[in-house]
Amino acid sequence: MKKIVGLLIMVCAVSGAAFAQYAGEHQHEPRDMLIGINVGSSVYLSIKNAATDHREVSVLTSMDVGLTYDFYIFNWLSVNTGLLLHPQFVAIYKPEYVDIADDLKLEDYLQSPLCLTIPLQAHINVPRAEWLYVGAGINFNIPLTSMTGELSKASGVEFEDTKGSFFISLPIDIGFDLIKFRDGGARFFFRFTPAFLKQKTLVPFGFIWQIYNFRIDT
Repeated sequence: MKKIVGLLIMVCAVSGAAFAQYAGEHQHEPRDMLIGINVGSSVYLSIKNAATDHREVSVLTSMDVGLTYDFYIFNWLSVNTGLLLHPQFVAIYKPEYVDIADDLKLEDYLQSPLCLTIPLQAHINVPRAEWLYVGAGINFNIPLTSMTGELSKASGVEFEDTKGSFFISLPIDIGFDLIKFRDGGARFFFRFTPAFLKQKTLVPFGFIWQIYNFRIDT
């Protein structure tokens, strides 16, 4: 984790000169409003040795597709919300599951929800380096259906429901804002997202690309 954070800081420092050309006196003004088209993905993999012959394995992969809305309180501070579709696959195997295998249900160690995600976040365009975009917030993830369940219906094979339950996650972002003054543009940033699942907390790392942000008021 420390190596990843160090690498991100180095990338930001080295890339600063290249992206500085996109920033005028200020990239944004108070009361600016933006609608963004977002795509992204995250992944997490952990394999831990245990005292027994069995290992603890955790896997998470996810995607995000949808729209976000930004409102600038100051030229450097914005609040954000939106609506995202969030397909996610989670598999968690713990050594103690061996002893309770007969009592386990598939959803105890496998989840494959298609979620509706509602983010509430705040971001900062760093003063004097407004191309540098950082922020954090909370995501409310509401499972709509089980992706494996839908596949089983299509194939005619019975499969246990793995939709899982409602959970929250805490996205932490660092990246680049290429939106031009009084115009639209793209952003892309790296994201850590601690996800508080029923089985355990996982921290996937991913990449978000706001393909284009439309400025709807200045």
